[in-house]
Amino acid sequence: SAIYLAAAAERRGLSVELLDLDIQGSASSWCEHGHPATVTAHRVGVGSLDKPSKAEVTIIDTSPANQKEIDRAAQVADYVVIPSQPGVLNDERAMATWNYLHAKGAAAAVLLVGIEARRAISANSKARFDGAAHIFETMIPRRSAIAQSANHWPANLFGDDQVFNEILEEVA
Repeated sequence: SAIYLAAAAERRGLSVELLDLDIQGSASSWCEHGHPATVTAHRVGVGSLDKPSKAEVTIIDTSPANQKEIDRAAQVADYVVIPSQPGVLNDERAMATWNYLHAKGAAAAVLLVGIEARRAISANSKARFDGAAHIFETMIPRRSAIAQSANHWPANLFGDDQVFNEILEEVA
C-alpha cells in the first residue's frame, strides 16, 4: 500500500519521501529498482521520524507487528492507513489496531485490500467494520498484477489514487 500511495501522490505532482521502518525493507527495496525523481525512499529507524521532511508528502511504512514502530509513526503522522485483507481474523486485528490508534488520538482508517469481486467475504468484512471503525470507501481489488508489480513503479494504481484522495479530504 505504501508504494501505491506514494505513486498516487507522485501522479498528483507532489514530492514524496517514503520512510521504510519495516525490518524487511520491501518498500525501499522496491524503490531501489526505479522510481520517479520526485520520490525518495530510505530505510530508517524510529529515531529518524523526528527529522523534518522536505517532501510535500511523507509516507511511513511500518511492520504490522512492531508496536514501537506503529506508536512512533502514529505520533508523527497526519493520517494512518491500516491495510487489511478480508477475513474474520484480519478484520479483528485491523479493528483492534484502529481502536488502539483512535484511543491515542490518531486519525486512522482501515483500507480493505485484496478484495475479490462478487465475494461475500468482502461484503462481510465491510459490514463488520460498519460503525466500529472508520474504513475507506474505496477498496483495493485482488489483482495478480499487484503482486507481479514488485520492484516496478506502479503503472495502474487499482484504486489507491482514490484512497489518496480520501486521505487528502480527511486531513484538509
